[in-house]
Amino acid sequence: MNALKEKKLTWNPSRSLGGALALGLALALSACGSNPYHESALAEEGVIPGTITDTTGTTVSNPTPVTTDPNLLPSLKYSFDVTGSKGSKPVYSVTVQTDNLLKVKLTSEAAGAQTLSGFTANYDCVTYTISALGNSVTTSTLSAGGTVSVNCPNAPTNQVIDFSDRLQPGHGPVTIEVRADRYDFYYKSCLSQPWLYGWNCMYYYPLYNVYQNHIVRGKLAIQVNGTNL
Repeated sequence: MNALKEKKLTWNPSRSLGGALALGLALALSACGSNPYHESALAEEGVIPGTITDTTGTTVSNPTPVTTDPNLLPSLKYSFDVTGSKGSKPVYSVTVQTDNLLKVKLTSEAAGAQTLSGFTANYDCVTYTISALGNSVTTSTLSAGGTVSVNCPNAPTNQVIDFSDRLQPGHGPVTIEVRADRYDFYYKSCLSQPWLYGWNCMYYYPLYNVYQNHIVRGKLAIQVNGTNL
């Protein structure tokens, strides 16, 4: 009768370690959606959130890499200046890539000087109109650069507008437009020189349409999929 040979089992540390690593990797890959940036549709399509195409057609990266979540990229931050509706540059526009998230934070800034004359139409209070995805929203009255003014007491310096409800997953490029709406320049001017305005300052109170050659400035922070705001 043939005797059965006993086979000794031995423990191989290298093989056991390799198996554990393989199992851990498999579990990590199966955790779909655990990372909001790397699992986003943008990452799968090879689109990198944090780039933008400005009005000159140039694609540039986010210039201010500040983020609160290490798994997310910074929001898209840009400065702009626009004239009144009949001026030389009444609209500032940017095009960004996103999936189903789009929030725009607009922060007001103090007035800019006109290119030719150098004149600065100073204002303390201002409103803007932001358009995207077929929807236009006018901000509340904002304090320009944090200026404290009796014309808009307790006004915030910024406002966030959420356009996400107008998006579907996999949307792609979205163009955002910003226009200067109204400001308190005329009312301020009338208070100091009322004879120039027919002694009727209340006609311009509290805000009036931005003049075509005056420069209104601001900043944008745009949140898309995979970024913080």
